Amino acid sequence: MNSNQASSLFRYGFYQFNEVTFKNGRVSPYTVRLPKLPQKFMFRDMAISTWNIRQISLFQSVHFIGIANKGVPLAEAIYEYGLKLGKDTLLSIIYPRKMESSPKFAGDKTKITILVDNAVTTGETIAKVLDIIRPFGYKPTLVIRIFDREDVGEDGLSTLERIKKNNGLELISIFKLRDIISCLCTIELQAILTYQSLYGTASFREWIGGKKCSLKLI
Repeated sequence: MNSNQASSLFRYGFYQFNEVTFKNGRVSPYTVRLPKLPQKFMFRDMAISTWNIRQISLFQSVHFIGIANKGVPLAEAIYEYGLKLGKDTLLSIIYPRKMESSPKFAGDKTKITILVDNAVTTGETIAKVLDIIRPFGYKPTLVIRIFDREDVGEDGLSTLERIKKNNGLELISIFKLRDIISCLCTIELQAILTYQSLYGTASFREWIGGKKCSLKLI
């Protein structure tokens, strides 16, 4: 997703600058979540951005599995836009807490299977979904989520690294923290850069320190 599209989501309240405390006690100055009543264009724009991602655009035949309530609208939008592009796409929906006994899928096992959720952090939900669908012959290769915080956890791993290590899947984010940097006021920017100086990923630090951005971590 380019900065203009990310800015559009920002203006409509998708990005929230407020403190959030994680389960491990760490306090972050920012969080990104869907509004209670997200507008349809948000998912449309994210779907367009998803199909512009190189790894996704290369696929012609894809089975998307939307995870639970929050991942479903995004999965539906990606699926529908794929049809407009002439892709051979299928859509299934899975509720990990409700479908353990008799899951039903629309899927074709010959298609590339991609999981879609609004947020992925620890990978626990992904692991649960994999336990449910793999016995039925589905072997996902990718997970799509909305936002990459570009920070590391207590284990020193980014979420991308953790999902790869623990779940064996590639994790693709539609947009990243760096995409909304230009939207921030001075106070917000300083708070985030202070946080990132402690917990930012190596790639974010490299981006901040490079020619792409005149900002500096303190």
